[in-house]
This record gives sequence, structure tokens and C-alpha cells, in this order.
Amino acid sequence: MSHTTWWQYVEISLARLGWSAAEFERKTGIDRSRINFWRDKDVLPTADLARKTAEAFGDPVVTAYLAAGILRRDDLEQPVELPADLASVHTDVLFAELRRRVRDFGNGVDIPTDDDIAAHPERYSEGRLTLDRESEARRGAPGASSSG
Repeated sequence: MSHTTWWQYVEISLARLGWSAAEFERKTGIDRSRINFWRDKDVLPTADLARKTAEAFGDPVVTAYLAAGILRRDDLEQPVELPADLASVHTDVLFAELRRRVRDFGNGVDIPTDDDIAAHPERYSEGRLTLDRESEARRGAPGASSSG
């Protein structure tokens, strides 16, 4: 038996906590027969099982992922940039980014700014990308009143 790093991690953690296989099953919800696969057959866990194991042992999930070979140490040295939640980004910022991307793409399409539209309203059917209440009232939008 080669006894993987994963099994060594599990074995040491069980000893540290004084847990039996039955105790492991109670604490993790992972069938105790899984321990036999890890020990006897050098089977590695899925990411989900590694996470449950780490949480039960009170260890950072990354520790279990490293032991299971899900992550390598050099993976941790690479910066990770998570995408922003687009719902939290202001519409003006999204439009500005869209304009920049279209311009950088260089396909000749020009997305007008609000200033462009205001300077040449005859060129554009909407006038603005967003309408205020007064503009909606002038257009006869449902529910809008043109009291003045």
C-alpha cells in the first residue's frame, strides 16, 4: 500500500481527535466504509467529501484539498480574480465598460454617450438609454401622468 497523503491526513486527524470510524461517520455524515477505501485502496475523495471531512476535523478546507490532490501548493500562489456580482454594478459603469469594449474591439460600431445623444437627438430614436419620469410622461408611458 502506498498510503496517499489523503489517507495520512485522515489517519492523523482521527488520532488527534480520538475518533473511531463510527464517530467519523456521525460527525461527517460520510459512511465509515469510505475510510476503508481511502486506507486500503488509496481512493481519493471528491471535493465535496474532502470539504465535509475538513469541516468536521475543524481544518481549513484548503488543507484537505491539498492532501487529496485537488489543489497543489503552487495553485495557492496564483492570484484568483473573482467576477463581480453584476447586479451590484451601477448601470452607468456597465454601459461605460460596454462602450470601451466595443471601441477596443475596433469593429467600427460607435455606441453614443448621453452627451452625444443630447447634442444630436435627431440621430437617435430613444434619446437616452434610460428615461426619467418626465420623459416617460412626454412619451405617454402607461401609468405616467403629464401633469405640469
